[in-house]
Amino acid sequence: MADWSGAVDDPAVQSELRTALEAAIAELPVVHRAIILLHDVEGVRMADIAVSLGITLASAKTRAHRARLLLRKRLENFMSEAAVA
Repeated sequence: MADWSGAVDDPAVQSELRTALEAAIAELPVVHRAIILLHDVEGVRMADIAVSLGITLASAKTRAHRARLLLRKRLENFMSEAAVA
């Protein structure tokens, strides 16, 4: 996995990265998007998310993991393109 920390500090990249992240989140399947927004953005506990969605805690964690992998792949593509530009 590439280290993007240096590039992310660049203010020019931050705006574009935020836009890319928002687009990547919007393109996630609804079941994955809900978990990411509730847990990673809003800070809701995973156990509470599982209860509210009517799924097991293990399922909630699995969905979050898969969503993060999808986001990582999208952002990796974005950062690769940004490095070339």
